[in-house]
Amino acid sequence: PLDPSSGARDAYVVMLVGVLVLTGVSFLLVSRLVISPLARLTAAAGKIAEGDYRIRLESKSTNDEFDRTLEAFNRMAREIEEYQGHLEDRVLQALGRIKKAEQHLVIAQRLAATGKLASGIAHEINNPLGGMKNAVRALGRGDLSDEKTTEYLDLIAEGLARVEETVKKFLSFTPRRVEPRLSDLGDVARKALALAQHRIEKKGIRVRELLPPPGEAVVFGDPHELQQVALNLLLNAADAVAGAAGGL
Repeated sequence: PLDPSSGARDAYVVMLVGVLVLTGVSFLLVSRLVISPLARLTAAAGKIAEGDYRIRLESKSTNDEFDRTLEAFNRMAREIEEYQGHLEDRVLQALGRIKKAEQHLVIAQRLAATGKLASGIAHEINNPLGGMKNAVRALGRGDLSDEKTTEYLDLIAEGLARVEETVKKFLSFTPRRVEPRLSDLGDVARKALALAQHRIEKKGIRVRELLPPPGEAVVFGDPHELQQVALNLLLNAADAVAGAAGGL
């Protein structure tokens, strides 16, 4: 006679084998129909995120949900590629406009720099001219001592040298080059005062000169630049004093 327990055991074995086979087939189908398309879609999206807009996914024309998703992804990729192309063209056009604007700005800056340079040149020429006119006027009186005559002649020669140097700077249009050396501030102030004397006297201002003895105020610097600083201070002070007096 047949053993009932043996038949049940065989049935369980058959059922177990069937479940295993069904699980394996289901996994293969899910992997092929779901997991693999999703993996391809994820990889393609990653390439687009990296900037590769030419990526396309092959459709199997099954007209199922995944196939329609792949077609939608391909349409999106084409639109992004076209938009990227238009965007690059617009960026290039914008860069061209920016370069033209920069060129116009450079020209405007050069014109502005030329205007400032011309203004500075006129200022630097007018300053020694006033001192030289004062010296020539004093020499024309003929009542100066030999020492004063020599001093005024030196001032005229120095003023002419400054005008010549200024004109050279304007013609060369190069930055100012200084030649620092040991300079006596008393001598610098004295020469600056002599150059500004005409404008100061013209404004009716009296100047009291208190300068250190020679050799006690020596600094390392360009004497012409220092003299220009002192001259500007004197002229600004004269304008301020004249303006204050006119307002009283």
